[in-house]
Amino acid sequence: MHPALYKDVTVPRGFKYHYYYSPAVDGKPTLLFLHGFPATSYDWRRQVAHFQPKGYGIIAPDILGSGETSAPVDVNAFRMNEVAGDIIQILNTVKVDKVIGFGHDWGSVLLTRLAILYSERFISFVWMALGFVPPYTEPFDLEAAMKFAKALVGYEALAYWEFLISEKAPELIEKNIESFNQLLYPKESPGYWLDWIVNRGKTEEWIISNKQPGRPLWLADAEFEKINQDTVNSGIRSSLNWYKGQMANIDLEDNKKIFVENYKLKSPSFLAAATRDPVSIPDMSIGNLERFGNSVRTVKFDAGHWVHVEKFEEVNKAVEAWLETL
Repeated sequence: MHPALYKDVTVPRGFKYHYYYSPAVDGKPTLLFLHGFPATSYDWRRQVAHFQPKGYGIIAPDILGSGETSAPVDVNAFRMNEVAGDIIQILNTVKVDKVIGFGHDWGSVLLTRLAILYSERFISFVWMALGFVPPYTEPFDLEAAMKFAKALVGYEALAYWEFLISEKAPELIEKNIESFNQLLYPKESPGYWLDWIVNRGKTEEWIISNKQPGRPLWLADAEFEKINQDTVNSGIRSSLNWYKGQMANIDLEDNKKIFVENYKLKSPSFLAAATRDPVSIPDMSIGNLERFGNSVRTVKFDAGHWVHVEKFEEVNKAVEAWLETL
């Protein structure tokens, strides 16, 4: 992703967004890429390298709290309605009316909100690992969520949240960034996450112990160093607000104002289900898209959470073939 193609815009609520932009050519549509935690727009490099030369337009922002975008510490800055409005402002800035939205991790949650509030701006949706996430309309209960997951898959899929929402998390992570990223980008999947992510207390134990078993084979040394450096440069405190915001129910009142019938997607969806992801549980994403989707194409990939990076060639090929049918 060439540095010269990055731009900055200040959105109406005062935050600066750093985003990658390459205009579409030959009548191709524009692709909007929304990354998750703890990534930046760099997370989409293997999709950009595939689709940009084919003429597709590319918009890939550093989401609020990450990369070179503003990093507010106020958790209320992360209300989904507000962040969705920021993304629409980027589209307006580059004068792109309609896009194909790609989401991963928290980017999928943000894409869900965009799909609900701004359906007219989307041609279709591509969900990586995590699909459409219906807004919660009751106060979020982490204990209940973990109990539900354990009944469904046999483990507490959100156990790692307990560490990420703790007051000690930012300092411990920033002290042991390589260890943190070697857990988030695991050398073995699902093994490391089953042992250290979805077991209570184990994520904190990993970070405190500064475990460093190495990077996964699907990341080059230079890529992993870039990921580490991005975490150093942006810090982690602000982006942890994605988790803290849900715990604080910052979206609850906004969610209650959304009619359930508006959950129904009006445009087609592609789901890249990651069969070795213990957190973004494939059956849950498949079920949500069966309920709320419209003309859904699901492809399962033998991959962990970072399916679009680990199996990028297979994913890109499958997505491109699907896009050509629209």
